[in-house]
Amino acid sequence: MEFDDEMLQQFLDYLDGSAADLKSHTEAIMKAESVPEDQVEGFYGVAHNLKGMGMTFGYNLLTEIGADCCKYIKELKTKSDADANLLADYCKVFNLIIEHRISGDGGEKGQAIVARMREKTAAAS
Repeated sequence: MEFDDEMLQQFLDYLDGSAADLKSHTEAIMKAESVPEDQVEGFYGVAHNLKGMGMTFGYNLLTEIGADCCKYIKELKTKSDADANLLADYCKVFNLIIEHRISGDGGEKGQAIVARMREKTAAAS
C-alpha cells in the first residue's frame, strides 16, 4: 500500500505522541506503591493501537512487540498484577523502535529484541 507524504507524516507524529503517552504511563506505574490498574489499561491501549498501526505502515517489529505486550496484559488476572519493570522494558523497546524509525521486522537485531522480550515476559508470567 502506498501512502502519501502527509499520511506518513501523520503516522510518524502519532508514533511520537504514543511514545510520550507510554512514558507517562510507565512513570506513573513505576512511582506508585502498587501498580495502578488505570495506568496499565492506558499502557495497553497505546500498545494495542501501535500494534494495529504498525502493520498498516510497515512497522512489523512494532506490531510484533505490541502483540506480545498486549497478550501479556490481557492474560493478567488483574491489571495490578502487572510487572512494573517488564512494562518499563516494553516502553523502552517501543521508544527505541519509534525513535529510530525501525520499519520492517528490524532484521537480526529486531528479532533478537523480540526473543529477549519474550524471555522476560515468560519469566514475569
